Amino acid sequence: MKRRTFSAISAIAIIAFFSMACNLLSLGAATQAPAANPVNVDTAVAQTIAAQNAANPVNVDTAVALTVAAQNGSNPVAVASVTATSLPTATTAPTDTAIPTAVMTATLSGPMIHATTDTNCRSGPGPGYEAVSFLLVSAGSTPLLGKYDNGGWWYIQDPRNSGSVCWVWNQTTVAEGNVATLPIKAAPPFIKIKTDKTSYNGSCAVAQTITVTGTISSETSTNVKFHFETSTGLSSPTYSANVTAGDSFSQSYAFSFTSSSSGSIQAVMTSPVNFNSNAISYDIICGP
Repeated sequence: MKRRTFSAISAIAIIAFFSMACNLLSLGAATQAPAANPVNVDTAVAQTIAAQNAANPVNVDTAVALTVAAQNGSNPVAVASVTATSLPTATTAPTDTAIPTAVMTATLSGPMIHATTDTNCRSGPGPGYEAVSFLLVSAGSTPLLGKYDNGGWWYIQDPRNSGSVCWVWNQTTVAEGNVATLPIKAAPPFIKIKTDKTSYNGSCAVAQTITVTGTISSETSTNVKFHFETSTGLSSPTYSANVTAGDSFSQSYAFSFTSSSSGSIQAVMTSPVNFNSNAISYDIICGP
């Protein structure tokens, strides 16, 4: 009887011992820090990349925390439970809206003129006025500023110098637009000459003369300068005269010849415009 009782007590003691040992083992396991798990590190890194690609700041911060915890041997679960503070999202600066640039297109208004053949542009409305410029067919159109009252000539902007003006013949040009409203422009001073004779044949023992008279008229009051000259190189003094609008002024000069000479005589104005008068031919033959 005593033997059975001892055996039962022994069995109970053994069972109690093993039960306590199991509990101790279980408690020890709970207090041990888990070793760093390479698998967990790789997973956390993958989570970091995935979170970055998803552009979610919360996921990125959580994944980074998991990565650091795994590398440091911490408990990734505990670290991940910490609430990540989201960084403020960068605000994209608004793109400046381009202000459309106003394109200034030069628009020529009023009548225009172009040449049908390359033509001279003169200082006045007549072939005697000097050619101071030219209007070429290739130049296109240029502003038409006025017209001559007697017709035949147009007053235009100098095609080669926008600050100057000149005259072109209507037979070599075509006007465009409403020319009826164009102002009438006065012609610059004009000189016309005449001579007392144009030929002589005889003795030149006494100098023979040809007297030339130039008559200047002007549509406006102006001061003129001019002289007479021959095609053979003879020249008169330079004259200056004030001409009243609508009036005329005359000046004479005698060319002397002591030997035979043939050529032409004309008046040349140098101010206020360049103008050559009509030319008169002469023929002086000196005989015995």
